[in-house]
Amino acid sequence: MLEFFLTSLIILISLYGYIVYGFETMRRALRPRTATWLIWAILSTCVAYLQLKHGAGLGAVVTIVAAGGNYILAGMAWHYGHKNIHPIDILSSLAAVGVLVLWATASDQVTTAFATLAYLFGFLPTFERAWRKPYDEIMTPFVMNMLKYALSLLLIGNYAIETTLYPAILAIFNASFLVMMLSRRKLKKLPKKPIAKKRRTRYS
Repeated sequence: MLEFFLTSLIILISLYGYIVYGFETMRRALRPRTATWLIWAILSTCVAYLQLKHGAGLGAVVTIVAAGGNYILAGMAWHYGHKNIHPIDILSSLAAVGVLVLWATASDQVTTAFATLAYLFGFLPTFERAWRKPYDEIMTPFVMNMLKYALSLLLIGNYAIETTLYPAILAIFNASFLVMMLSRRKLKKLPKKPIAKKRRTRYS
């Protein structure tokens, strides 16, 4: 019963985070990078497979849902977000390709570790933008990410590097990202709008 509750909660948290992010993207309050979301989708697909292979059980649900959500958001980012390609996008894409190569040639532990590093590397543009403009990112999706990956650790069927490293690092990193955003927002408070001067008329 507890496992069913936690699994349902993780799915709801995941969907809520993606829906909020997707809605903000549609109304152009956010301008996500297509490459970033596509890379995360590929990495999540790879890690989900490895988790299932090594007995993660219901603990892999969060990664499976993440893969689907990331593919959808990658499509939305292409339509509503940044279409220009930067060097960091190319490097992140190469890192994702490297994960796929390792998936076919290296051990599962090495692939999982490299996939985790590639995820963090793909996060750099978002981190850098949030550092410069902390009010340009909404916090809800990152709160949901932190919660869902942390909760998924309670459902892992077999604790191993292949099943726990990715969600554990992502939970920690999203928490760190939130702390950074909050601290930057305190330092960069939104300027107060100046009070418009009352226009004088000829009779005033």
